[in-house]
Amino acid sequence: MSRIDFTKIVRWQDVSDVSVLSENAVRETHPFIYPTCEIKRGGFLIFDFGRELRGRLNVLFGWNDASRKVRIRLGESVAEVCAEIGENNAGNYHSLRDNEYNVVSWGSVSTSDSGYRYARIDVAEGESVKIASVFSEEEENGLTVSGDFVCSDEQLNKIYKTAERTVMLCVGKNDVWDGIKRDRVFWMRLLSRASRRIPYIRKYSSIRDGFK
Repeated sequence: MSRIDFTKIVRWQDVSDVSVLSENAVRETHPFIYPTCEIKRGGFLIFDFGRELRGRLNVLFGWNDASRKVRIRLGESVAEVCAEIGENNAGNYHSLRDNEYNVVSWGSVSTSDSGYRYARIDVAEGESVKIASVFSEEEENGLTVSGDFVCSDEQLNKIYKTAERTVMLCVGKNDVWDGIKRDRVFWMRLLSRASRRIPYIRKYSSIRDGFK
């Protein structure tokens, strides 16, 4: 796993000292002495990690003197992390991308693995929750991209790089998915297309060679 810090906080409501989360991301002191931001009941934070990633969200809490819970939602858009289950195609089909977690003082929680760019944190139980740090842990498949494509059309080069990134998001250490997120359920026929493209990116003669 590699640490990925958020690029910006897109939106927040009823949150005090929100700027400390960006400052803590580059702070070199021990996490237990980080200053904290506080989300009041009914408040929330939405984080943008700048690009789609395959991994999990990690939240480090400050001192909270009573039983508390947070609700964490992961998604590919702001609309998705703001949706209830069943709205805007939001669901837990592939993993618990929308779930509640107990708050542990000076402890942390990690979500289920998912494909996402945005994350939203709400107070689910208690009057408020103090948070010291938020970051993602991206799964690394151990593969190095060795194939490439370059032509005189810069737009086509960008399309290739986007396709390359999309395919590699679907390749884990021990598995290959047809899609990083909900597509796992509905579009299994796309797995054959991904399997044919991975060897070109990795210079394998077949997909089996990549998992020997």
